[in-house]
Amino acid sequence: MAQHHASQRNLLQLIETKSQTIIILSSFIILLVTLLPFDFSYPDNFSWNDVTTIIATGSSIGDIVVNLALFMPFGWGLTSLFTIKKFSLPKSILLTFIASFCFSSIVEFLQIFLLLRRTTSTDIVSNSLSGILGGVFFLLLRNTLKRVDLYFNKRIIFQILIVIWLIYLIIIGISLFSLKDATKLSNWHSQFPLVIGNEQTGDRPWKGEISYLYISDRFLSSKTIAEMLTTNQQTKTLQDYFLGAYIFEESQSKYTDQLGNLPSLEWQAKSITKTDQLAINLDKNNWLKTEVIPTQLNQKIKDNSQFTIIANIKTHQKQQLGPARIFSLSHNMYQRNLTLGQMGTSLNLRLRTPITGINGRTPEMILRNFFSDLQPHQIAIAYNSKQLKIYVDSIDNVYNLKLNSEAALFWSVLSVLGSKTPIYIGKSRLYNFLYHDLLFVPFGFLLALILILLPKNKRFYLLIFFWGIILPPLVIESIIVSTNNRTWSCDYLFVSILTIVTTSLIFKILITLRYKNT
Repeated sequence: MAQHHASQRNLLQLIETKSQTIIILSSFIILLVTLLPFDFSYPDNFSWNDVTTIIATGSSIGDIVVNLALFMPFGWGLTSLFTIKKFSLPKSILLTFIASFCFSSIVEFLQIFLLLRRTTSTDIVSNSLSGILGGVFFLLLRNTLKRVDLYFNKRIIFQILIVIWLIYLIIIGISLFSLKDATKLSNWHSQFPLVIGNEQTGDRPWKGEISYLYISDRFLSSKTIAEMLTTNQQTKTLQDYFLGAYIFEESQSKYTDQLGNLPSLEWQAKSITKTDQLAINLDKNNWLKTEVIPTQLNQKIKDNSQFTIIANIKTHQKQQLGPARIFSLSHNMYQRNLTLGQMGTSLNLRLRTPITGINGRTPEMILRNFFSDLQPHQIAIAYNSKQLKIYVDSIDNVYNLKLNSEAALFWSVLSVLGSKTPIYIGKSRLYNFLYHDLLFVPFGFLLALILILLPKNKRFYLLIFFWGIILPPLVIESIIVSTNNRTWSCDYLFVSILTIVTTSLIFKILITLRYKNT
């Protein structure tokens, strides 16, 4: 009986004394999910007097559920901390509510300065109540443990952690394998028209100019793209590499594909205009759509899961909303294969894949400040389901974003959490870190717990530590190699091992389990 009471006391001590660790981890997760990728900007014509008008009043059911999942652990940790400090029950609950309210208010306020984030008063309230709910659950569990004679055995907990570690490895492996095709274009619709300067419904006009548009069903090399961006002798290159080429150098009733493969573009307009710069003007009264559906274009890109698009565009207005459609392969505002648009001064790319959905915006890809001036710019977009490259004016100014099964897994998790966080293309290093390193952080956390509970046997300790840091990278790297058709990467293995070692040491220091041997 004394042994049981000692074990029970150790478990109570465990859930009470780890409050700071819980607060730190939950705060990190909250900031990651709600503010990713931390790309803050100060809106033009922003007025502090208008803050109340920016804040929305409602949230979806999905957002409320996410708030519960995010802030309950935070409230648990706070109430546990206040309990250790010997605060009274009413005071602990009150302080938990105040802290949750303040933290939530800070997060929602910061979202004002994030593109495509929505600040809502409902989120602040639900986050605060979720914090209280987490605290109540802690108090209920604490009181239950005081009344119940619970046997807390180190060996059992050790075995449970080993099982959890294996389950996590299996889940990650299965997820990566199942998502091997998630960034392909396999769900493209073959019956969407090509539209220049709008949606075919006429609801998203773009004010600007376009000189030419070249479309290939292949992922073109930097050398080929450089030739297209720097020379006027493009005919042979167009024939060799491109599926369609539209040149808008003079006013015409319709524009034919110079290669003869795609249908002509016709004005959906009240008038036809031109500029003095060998480009056509586009606005709500002047936009183009293919006279028939370009089935061949849609199908070939779908079959290859590759494309390259090169265009010369110029905006007439820095701040446009919608996003305003520069060109699009889409059925309406909510169903598309591909859309390039302008949102504020940003260039938005929506691409239909199994992971992004039929609207291509979970997530959509954004290049900030592309339209910071009113000058014409050449842009080349190359995609092959493993990476996205965007060249602006030259091949030296390139943005490269890796897209593989790791990336698909990361965005799948965020999508489940209800996040509409976009991909900021200029932050490729951040995403490479998130895709890869965060995958291995849980392995480090679980390894820290396992090592703490290990019997005092140096040889066994070193054996578990060795396999704990080696096995996950080997298994995951082998899956990625097989599903992404690439060779083994020593750099990948090194970074993976380093991540597990570092996080296990950090968590081991933070956790510092203290209980007596039973």
